Amino acid sequence: LLYEKDLSHQKVLISGFSYKQWTQNFTKLKKYLIQKFLKLKNNKKSLLFVADIEKNNFISGPYIGTDLDYYKNTREIVKYLCENNVNKNVFLKLYPTNRYMQNYDFDDLKIKYKNLNIIRNIDFRFIREFFDEIYLSSYQSTLGWAISSSKPIYLIEREVAPINLSGLIREEISCNIK
Repeated sequence: LLYEKDLSHQKVLISGFSYKQWTQNFTKLKKYLIQKFLKLKNNKKSLLFVADIEKNNFISGPYIGTDLDYYKNTREIVKYLCENNVNKNVFLKLYPTNRYMQNYDFDDLKIKYKNLNIIRNIDFRFIREFFDEIYLSSYQSTLGWAISSSKPIYLIEREVAPINLSGLIREEISCNIK
């Protein structure tokens, strides 16, 4: 194994959010087009829960949880949001890819909760500016897009995917998630 002790000749790179993430042009037009795309016929406030992704046999790091955790937690979070926001449009944003031959799209929850809408086949970054509140349970790339939306963001910490939020917790909710 070869390695070099003196690394002073190497460049240091600093990364952050791209300018494109922060630019918000044609906001009113985008909101109008997104509302048409979502087939939303009312002007109620709208909130979005961006769900995690199914794992299947995909290898991921620790503290990701299983597909059963994903299923149970997503159902519990949607239940909480729908029951506590009955006068708002609640959107469940599923990941726009397939890890299974047949995806479970939580359609049974749409029957139970009349204020629930489910989105899968569009990327979050294209619709983020439409929503009044954004809820996440993942701190990966989606967090950067949510932050750049300039909307209130609520990060839901799950037992199977702990996040070090010491000092940042504003409110704890009573929700049965693992």
